[in-house]
Amino acid sequence: MIDLIPSLQAGALSLLGREKSREGGIQQYLLTAAYEPEAAAQETGIVLKLSSLPQIIPYVNFDFERFSFSSLQSLLNCIELQEAPFPSTSWQLLTSYYSAFYSAHAIIRSQGFGSFFVNQRLSAHVNAVMDTYDVSGQLETGTAMYKIFVDEFDNGFMMLRPSVSASGVHDGFWRDFCQLLSEASSDAKKSGDPDSDIYVKGIRLLSQKILVGGLGTSSWLAKIRNELNYQHKHNVWFPETRRGSKKDVVDRIQVRSPTSFRFDRGSASRSIEDFVSVTNFLSCLNKEFGDFIASRSTVGGAFGQKWRRLLATNSTVALG
Repeated sequence: MIDLIPSLQAGALSLLGREKSREGGIQQYLLTAAYEPEAAAQETGIVLKLSSLPQIIPYVNFDFERFSFSSLQSLLNCIELQEAPFPSTSWQLLTSYYSAFYSAHAIIRSQGFGSFFVNQRLSAHVNAVMDTYDVSGQLETGTAMYKIFVDEFDNGFMMLRPSVSASGVHDGFWRDFCQLLSEASSDAKKSGDPDSDIYVKGIRLLSQKILVGGLGTSSWLAKIRNELNYQHKHNVWFPETRRGSKKDVVDRIQVRSPTSFRFDRGSASRSIEDFVSVTNFLSCLNKEFGDFIASRSTVGGAFGQKWRRLLATNSTVALG
């Protein structure tokens, strides 16, 4: 059992979901907002001092919302496929994967972290700001990670650093996701979070399931996704043979408590059953965390109103 919810709730940005989002997300914030590069930037990346911490939250809200909604919608679509006249095991597995992928994006953003693409325009703009302040450092094009944090005087900062090297976008994202949540769990432990030991253990177990061999290794989830999507492996595309059919496995996908999943036992070998378990867990984590953010989101047009509308339009699906 992995219970990440208490620590994720404690670590969520305090204003997350409480006001309307701003179009464009973090990329738009970096292009339009005022911030000042720190001369004493950390060796690991560029550090920007934010003119106002609350100012960045609507942009974070935009990215959090789009990923959280996409994850829930994909999960509900996956469940609906179980009753389709011509159910497709392959598309159920891929839909479950994308629900997990979107969930992971939403979860790290809720904690003040993120993985995003830096295009040439954004790179040139941030680097021009760096030059204006005569601060060394360059934001390169490609995938980057960010971390929003505050100092002891409640000043807001954003650190930008390159994403970890990987064999593809999805492999890179899952490496980033596990690395960022590992850092978040370590920060929680340093801050005295009473659930931090469970958090650290949970992230370690989850990383071992997502990656081939824990932090720093390639993504097993991305590997299986590629085998399903591009190589048509695992006997889930027509013509499926009855022997080895995965239909009963994908029919177990449902909305349930994240704490009902077990990752601390099982054989060393991995299977489609493990793929379903991990992706369904991440999807359900988004659902439960989304319910929490929605419960404190009361402003019209903000996250809570949209979340409740999405659930209402899918009221025929079992929501746990």
